[in-house]
Amino acid sequence: MFISKGCLITILDNLSVLNKETEELKKKVADLEGQVQSQPNLKVEDIKRVIEKHDRDTKRSTFF
Repeated sequence: MFISKGCLITILDNLSVLNKETEELKKKVADLEGQVQSQPNLKVEDIKRVIEKHDRDTKRSTFF
């Protein structure tokens, strides 16, 4: 099977973006873990609100 140079470049660019988004998600998880540990009475609604705010603040890329 042959993949054109342009398609390969696009695939590699998308992988790079996905890698960056993965790193951002890892940071987000670490932040949430810190919040949960520092606030034992933190409610699920509070965590959902933080996630929703983060999603609004960082518009996600769509590849498909």
